[in-house]
Amino acid sequence: MTPRNRLRSVLSGACLVAGCAATVHDPSARREGRDARPAPTAVAPARGLDASALLAVLPDGASPFAPALTRVAPEPAQGRGAKVADVEGCAECHADVALQWGRSAHAFASFDNPVYRTVVDGFRHDRGEEKSQFCGGCHDPALLLDGAMRAEIKPADARARAGVSCRVCHGVTHARADGNGSYDLDLGATVVPRDGEPESRLRHRATVARATLRTAEMCATCHKAFLDPSTGNAAHLVGQDDATPWARSAFAGSHGARIDDDVERRRCQDCHMPAVDVVLGDAGAKRGKVRSHEFLGGHTWLAAMLGDRQLTARAASFLKGRVSLDVAAVRVGGARTLLGTDPAAVREDDAVVLDLVMRNLDVGHAFPGGVRDAQDTWLEVVVTDASGIPYAGPLVGHLLKGRARTGQPSQAGEPFSFSAPPYEISGVEAGDYTLLPSCPSPRELGWSSIEEHAVASLQPGETRVVRLVLLSL
Repeated sequence: MTPRNRLRSVLSGACLVAGCAATVHDPSARREGRDARPAPTAVAPARGLDASALLAVLPDGASPFAPALTRVAPEPAQGRGAKVADVEGCAECHADVALQWGRSAHAFASFDNPVYRTVVDGFRHDRGEEKSQFCGGCHDPALLLDGAMRAEIKPADARARAGVSCRVCHGVTHARADGNGSYDLDLGATVVPRDGEPESRLRHRATVARATLRTAEMCATCHKAFLDPSTGNAAHLVGQDDATPWARSAFAGSHGARIDDDVERRRCQDCHMPAVDVVLGDAGAKRGKVRSHEFLGGHTWLAAMLGDRQLTARAASFLKGRVSLDVAAVRVGGARTLLGTDPAAVREDDAVVLDLVMRNLDVGHAFPGGVRDAQDTWLEVVVTDASGIPYAGPLVGHLLKGRARTGQPSQAGEPFSFSAPPYEISGVEAGDYTLLPSCPSPRELGWSSIEEHAVASLQPGETRVVRLVLLSL
């Protein structure tokens, strides 16, 4: 039984909330047949800027997929969902890629993911089924394209288990960095390569391997998300944005934020889709390798939930070393020293101050990334005596105070955490669909501690100093 089938067997059937505002896009991207707008007033271009960069075009009229920003090429609407849900047809020639995809977060993006199902069902209950289309552009394209997000969704519906399938990514003709599913999709007939007909192979690649597929904008269409009045929110709220921190970083060739970073330029695909060896003879392999479709990232929880130990280990290895942690200095009894290989001498009543330095070394976007209500990363400190016996830590009673460089006071509760709990703007709640606490509670961890919530994350290359004070009880 495959991981997908194992999970489906125990599920009856959840959107990390993210909506639609006036967006900026290329006016040339409008489909033919629309009424032309009046020409915009001419504006003198600023020195060094292209004049077209100064033009802002409001969205076209209401879309049947709104609040999602997804657009589909003109074609018969019937059967769109079935086309998107068809993975087996691609797997006949691309067995390695299909196997990798089948255990990925893209494969479990829809209603067969219990986390997503719980969240999206709550959103649909509170905001209405039509507004949940904003989730569909990225999580449920097969349902969205058939208009099925506007009605009750049956657990047995195959479209509700399609996820982000082959025909979604490989059918995108144009990707916009607005987010909320801001891609143009063409589900027209795909040329199937035939033996002895090299021309058919070229035509096949022309329809399923467009240049858009290799751009960062391709990923930004869904790894950037927001709420706004179209989703029932009074204000524009960012739910996820991995694209902007990357675009401002040295990984994208920008040194506006930091001039000291000397790194190799990388797109999303370079990190999250590395070349891997094929084992099943995938027809798309080049020199025995394909781009991994496991889309490794912060999905250890999903791999563990599926019981996929190999993928869990690969995901953990992928994350290891991306952020550095160093003990910069220790203050014991008023004396400040650098912590070397020898243990520091501490008397029973001494207060111990630790200055910890964290740096985002190799994450091409902010750390942690992903949607706000799924960010759950914390710093755990364990202090041992000279014999290696824990003196203070998650399971040892003590009083630990955390204070970051910002000087913000700590809050009672947990170890230092990087998380982004649901927030308010001008008193307007975003809506809380978080399934679990942003960090394990003190009772679960055995902490007697004071914790600082760090809503801000580490931008690429950013360094953050955290001071922890250990007091004897």
